[in-house]
Order: sequence, then C-alpha cells, then structure tokens
Amino acid sequence: MPQQDFDNFKQRLKEWKETHSEEYDLFEEEMNGKDAVGYQKIMNLAITLVPAYKKIINQKANQGAFNDISDIENLFADNQLAQTLLNEFENPNKNSIIPAMLYWLHFGQSFERMVEKGEELRKMPNVSYVNKFFIKSVIRLLRNKSISLGLRTKAAWEEHYQLMKEVDSNEALGLEIDAKTKIQLIKPKNNKELSLEDMIMITDEKKEILLTKIEEYIRQGTKGKKIAWMILALRQLGYLPNTTSDRHLFNAIREKFSVDIGSDKGIYAYLEKTAQEYDRPEIKALMNYFKLN
Repeated sequence: MPQQDFDNFKQRLKEWKETHSEEYDLFEEEMNGKDAVGYQKIMNLAITLVPAYKKIINQKANQGAFNDISDIENLFADNQLAQTLLNEFENPNKNSIIPAMLYWLHFGQSFERMVEKGEELRKMPNVSYVNKFFIKSVIRLLRNKSISLGLRTKAAWEEHYQLMKEVDSNEALGLEIDAKTKIQLIKPKNNKELSLEDMIMITDEKKEILLTKIEEYIRQGTKGKKIAWMILALRQLGYLPNTTSDRHLFNAIREKFSVDIGSDKGIYAYLEKTAQEYDRPEIKALMNYFKLN
C-alpha cells in the first residue's frame, strides 16, 4: 500500500474510534483479560478468512519452531488477507471485530499485551517444554517484528521488560518515583508541599507530555464534573496516587495552570460518586486520551 493510502487508512481508523469508543473499549478489555477470549476470537477470524492457517500454525506448534514466519506471510499474501480486512473495515457487519482489531494493532498496546500474554502462558505449570519453547519463539518474533516495522524501538522494549520484572517482583512497584517523592506521598493528606509535578508518578520526560495534555484539556473551559472525570482517569491509569487528598489535588491543579476549574466542593462531590454507571464511558474515554505510549 502506498504511503499516502496508508496514512489515509490510519486516519479513517482514528475517525472510527471517535464514534465507536465503547465498542473499542470492550474489545480492549477482552484482550487485556486474564482469559484468552480476545485472542481466540482473532484466531477464529484468521482461520475463517484463511482456512489453511490452522494447519500451518499447528505444524509450527508441534515442531516448537516459530523463528521464521515467511510461510505464514506468503499464505496471507496469496489469500489477499490484507485486502479482505480492509474491505471488511470499510463495510463491517454488526458483530465484526475487524475495525477494533485493526485500531488495536495500529494504535493500541497490541505488541506489549501479546508479549505479556505469552509470558503468562509460558509460566503456567501445565505447559509442556515444547510449548514453552514455542511461546518463547513467538515472543521473540513479536518483539523483533515490531522493531523491524518501526512500530517499537529496542529501548522501548527494554523499558517494558524492566517494568514487567518490577511487577513480578515481591517488592512494591516503584514506578520510577524518586526517594524524596516516595516519602512525601505517605505524609498526611493535608500536606501542602507537593506540587502537581510531584504527585505525577511517571518519568520526567513523560511527565512533561502528560502536563501538556492536561493543560490542553483544562484550557478548553473544562470545569467541575469534567475535572473530576480527569482526576479519576489519571488515578486509574496509575499516574496519580489515590492517597493524595482531593482538596490538595484540586489546589495543585488550579495553581499549576492559574485557571478557574470550578468549585472545589462540587468536584469533591463528583469524586465521591465514582460508582455511577453513566460516568464510566466518559472516564474510559479520558483514560484513552491521557494514556501515554
């Protein structure tokens, strides 16, 4: 596909996501779930579109070899799979997962989630040695393929694997908080020394990106309930600690950007109603907006 056509395709994917956020969120939840429902759906789709795929994938699994996938790539090319997916994206049926799947592959944390799922499977006690070897080969292939396609960098994978190690360790996840901030975060909730920058629990480089996105969101005239949604989204993403008092956080946001964000009492009231069903789609949408790759 020519570069211009590919760029247009990616733009159409973004436009689809804007009008189907709930549908995409459901798909992403399945891909992030503990079971393999989402992956099974993708496998079933591949077999439906290219029946010979099942045979070739079973052969590779039985042989424990997945270092070379040129035969699979040739099979998909011969069956014009890419064109079929594009056609299905342009004219999807009601229950099609293709639009959500294509967005996930291009803009979601697809490679990371697939690698994480592979690591989970590889560590299961009932998995045979041959299958563990097979899974490890798939993980290596995913990593190398993402780098060769320019979708990820080696440095990004090293950072991701380091995070996975921290999550698997018996120690609490540090999330790269320096020692001073760790001490501050366990002080009483009325502590007035922490700035908004101090509260955000990511690296300094990503922190600047996040602060820019927060400012863009706030300067649209955002107040009250929408500020509460933003706070909840940032907390669920792990960027803000749940332990910081709402009043302190309200003051830190207002002081950082010197802008009216509404009544503090109103925001506190909205934050106390986190279980209300009708707020969840808005919070999920903001999680997608503020999520940093």
